Amino acid sequence: MSGEKKGMDGWALVWSVADEKEAVIVESILEAEGIQVLRKYKEAGDYLKIYLGTSRYGIDLYVPENDLALAEGLLKSDTVDIPEETDTDESI
Repeated sequence: MSGEKKGMDGWALVWSVADEKEAVIVESILEAEGIQVLRKYKEAGDYLKIYLGTSRYGIDLYVPENDLALAEGLLKSDTVDIPEETDTDESI
């Protein structure tokens, strides 16, 4: 496991998503295999989620470190099509 994947004690970053919809999809894939998932909103995302009901900063998804290899394998398999988060800014 690479050092950049290490997150909170006992948890490892497995995927970053742009919004709630993507988070639900990834979580359902992992939870179907019995892998716990923990959400961590980026930047002020926690507060925006409470105040506005949504966050535009994205969500990091963590799994227990011992399940990281299985989770990455599931999410990177050819049978699952999950877009990677992009760093593009959307202007209104």
